[in-house]
Amino acid sequence: MLNWKKIQELNLKEVATKTQIELDFLEALVEKNFAVLSRFNVKGFVKILSREYELDFSDFNEEYEAYLNENNPTPQTKSKMITPKLDAYSQKSSNTWPFLIVLIVLVIIGSGIYYFDTLKTFFKDEQNNTSATVIDIIGQAQENLK
Repeated sequence: MLNWKKIQELNLKEVATKTQIELDFLEALVEKNFAVLSRFNVKGFVKILSREYELDFSDFNEEYEAYLNENNPTPQTKSKMITPKLDAYSQKSSNTWPFLIVLIVLVIIGSGIYYFDTLKTFFKDEQNNTSATVIDIIGQAQENLK
């Protein structure tokens, strides 16, 4: 494997096109501008460059780790984890209003049917009572005529 410094001789624009690594990152890597580089990107991009161009980045990795130890001696503390509000887990607006409206409409319809059915029965009973009374009167009149 070739030393990682071989990347300085390559055209960085071509390397960026071939590897899909940003040109700014490649320039920071060549210049050893460790302040710009992030640990996650360095590890991944170094693997890509070593695979594509068969370069040995072990010296670079040692220098980068030494820089991180000097400038970041304490491991990063856990930051507060902010969880995004997901629609599936958040409480939606109350669904009781549509249910309540449907229930009220059904009660009104049911009471209307009951009321008008009772009203029909009332008039029917009244007609039966009058017809029974009329039949009694007619029956008495016929007996009186005999």
